[in-house]
Amino acid sequence: SKMKFRSNVLWDWSGMPKLYQFQKIAVMQAYEILNRYDGVFICDVVGLGKTFIGAALLKQLGKRAVVICPPRIKSMWEEFGETFKVDIKTISLGVLNKGVFDENSQLWTYRDREVALIDESHYFRNSDTKRYYEIQPFLIGKKVILITATPQNTSIWNIYNQIRLFNQEGSNDYQ
Repeated sequence: SKMKFRSNVLWDWSGMPKLYQFQKIAVMQAYEILNRYDGVFICDVVGLGKTFIGAALLKQLGKRAVVICPPRIKSMWEEFGETFKVDIKTISLGVLNKGVFDENSQLWTYRDREVALIDESHYFRNSDTKRYYEIQPFLIGKKVILITATPQNTSIWNIYNQIRLFNQEGSNDYQ
């Protein structure tokens, strides 16, 4: 079945990355899903512009965001924030190693941000890691955008654990 899409949002594509039509549709659909469930997966094969879709989604949301990503792409996200005038702060997922979210966590500084975008979210496919224990409580009450080319690696639990980052204790009704 085809997903029918209707939006009451007036879309302004100026000041954003140049997107192909399929990417614009992805942004619009992700926007609606994010506002309904407080979380969304942006998944596709390598090279189809997931990062541009994520940046455009942040621009459309117009909220203060934190981007959590591997160190090798941290500067790219910082550049996107400047280029597209999106209020983002970036943090390397490599610094998430405490296993607890408290005032000593690198995330603590960003606790007042309304949106969290996790690029390469498959790094959170295992819920039994220090990284996962540290990020999960940080995400409570935030809109969460997960970007990955490989949501499932070893089992269906990989996807489940990532969904639990924004649907904690069954906080959302999936229908």
